[in-house]
Amino acid sequence: MGSLSAAAAMRHMDVHMEAEEKYAEACLAAAGADRLARKLQLEMASRLASEACTTPARWGPWLYYRRADEGKQYPVLCRRSAALHGEFISYSDPSAGFDFTAGKRIEQKLVDYNKEAERFGGYSYEELSEVSPDHRYIAYTMYDKDKDSFTLLVRDLVTGTLCDKPRADRVSNISWAMDGKALVYVVTNEDRRPYRLFCSIIGSNKDDILILEEPDASREGVRVNSHYLMQSDVESPGPKSWKMPDAVVDYNLLNGKWQIVQQQNMLHERTKVLYGNAFASSMGKLSSDGADLSSQDLGDCDWNELSEYYACEYYDVPSKDGVLVPLTLVYSRKHKQEGNPGLLHGHGAYGEILDKRWRSELKSLLDRGWVIAYADVRGGGGYGKEWHQDGARTKKMNSIYDFVSCGEFLLEKGIIQENKLAGWGYSAGGLLVASAINTRPDLFRAAVLKVPFLDVCNTLLHPILPLTAIDYEEFGFPVDHGEFLAIKKYSPYDNIQKDVPYPAVFVTSSFNTRFGVWEAAKWVAKVRELTQYDPERPVILNLTTDVVEESKYLETKELATETAFLIKMVNDT
Repeated sequence: MGSLSAAAAMRHMDVHMEAEEKYAEACLAAAGADRLARKLQLEMASRLASEACTTPARWGPWLYYRRADEGKQYPVLCRRSAALHGEFISYSDPSAGFDFTAGKRIEQKLVDYNKEAERFGGYSYEELSEVSPDHRYIAYTMYDKDKDSFTLLVRDLVTGTLCDKPRADRVSNISWAMDGKALVYVVTNEDRRPYRLFCSIIGSNKDDILILEEPDASREGVRVNSHYLMQSDVESPGPKSWKMPDAVVDYNLLNGKWQIVQQQNMLHERTKVLYGNAFASSMGKLSSDGADLSSQDLGDCDWNELSEYYACEYYDVPSKDGVLVPLTLVYSRKHKQEGNPGLLHGHGAYGEILDKRWRSELKSLLDRGWVIAYADVRGGGGYGKEWHQDGARTKKMNSIYDFVSCGEFLLEKGIIQENKLAGWGYSAGGLLVASAINTRPDLFRAAVLKVPFLDVCNTLLHPILPLTAIDYEEFGFPVDHGEFLAIKKYSPYDNIQKDVPYPAVFVTSSFNTRFGVWEAAKWVAKVRELTQYDPERPVILNLTTDVVEESKYLETKELATETAFLIKMVNDT
């Protein structure tokens, strides 16, 4: 009987998916978004073809960059000597890695992620990577589908071979030590909470040293503050020699400067970007009225190369309680005018820095006159641990108020025209945007929620998928009455307004996401049931069984559909 029930449930799900797919197709076709999506996909695909190489990042004597070989799905991490190729910017021809005149190879392949895909079941996803200070090794973590965790690998960049050790599963953080002779890494427990710190001596046959093991205090509902400044005796490393100083003097290998690191200044966001071009997430507050950053020196930021065509502005926006929230704007110089349509991005969770890197798909909106805005709301990273904690657990509503305040600011200042503001959120950012819609449904004309976390109360109380202690630390412990009430206040599924017009929403979810597909399905169904129906503001559920990140084609197709949806819902009003 159990197997028959399971089979019936799967059949019911198949029927539901098919119905949602037909409804989505009908809504997109009625708005003309299906034709626009095909056009946008061609635009985006042509840019992908021309972006065969990232802008090189110089570190020490080397230029590090990623490039794609024609016909291959995943990129290759490469480097070349900065002294010999200082003029090198980027290229699209793979043969440029060879000097035919001198007959020498001028490029060194470090990691071929296509080969990593063969090792990890056809899927290649890297979370962490750090090149050693002496540029001899690279340590990186690859996602293992079978184990559902990240595996640590260390590659010798001279021989190109993998080192025998360290090899570890469930690795959440890495850092080089002893000038590249040792690697320190963090391992999570079965609940995916970081709890063990190891040190591995590269080239040694000895077992890795367990430096620290932290008890799981979070199981009892206690907030865990796991980022500490520690000091140890080099001659006798180990837990017994660890000390917690008030401050130490540290030498920064990246800029060659000495700096004082204080205990209270240890932050979550300590991962170093050694290649690739991240947007300057920790830039200072330049002006409360707004400042044009396009001419500022932002290091290796890709925005600099585009400053002739696109401009970047920064604002401090007062939130509901008076706290100033950083808001970054990007727009086309050619198409900027008063009252443009706009897209507001947000995340605000886990102390993670909001991703503001340049992505080619943004051109499809920017070149059509859109303003792209990024709200660094509380709960996110880049502004200290207190900033993260002020948007977590019982203070989660601060994140939502911050996001709403940024949206209101864009309209009040005339930067974005009224009724032409859209929201965009991924994962926990989907929770942020959905909660903001519940708070001010009249503020937004459209929204895109990608694999969103929507049914917070039920998921935390009855976890069907494995939640981690970090998830409870972030969103709250519902077994505590006070925290349950706080969760109930911000949970998107529990706060949908009745008989009120809602914006058009495009919800994407997948059976491969860590947040259950049923959360998106339940939220969409409830919004359709409770809110005022408007055929010009459809609430669409886009379900898929594919892992979109595995394929550039699928990723581009999904981005084109989302972008077409936004343009048609906002521009055609």
